[in-house]
Amino acid sequence: MASKDYEWFLNADLREYEENEYVIIIEQKVVARAKENLKAALDEIRKKYKGKIPFVAKVPSSETLVLI
Repeated sequence: MASKDYEWFLNADLREYEENEYVIIIEQKVVARAKENLKAALDEIRKKYKGKIPFVAKVPSSETLVLI
């Protein structure tokens, strides 16, 4: 069973984010983004959203084919 955040990510319009940038999602909302230092961004989010499990995804390039 897929998580709600994963399902949201699959259907989200991510054009405002850069290709190959990481997005951190909690409760179907992008709460942070990271291009280089993902660990620092995750550490900050874990402090801010205690008890929540972040979903991390890489924004696909326009050439990426996702099969569902």
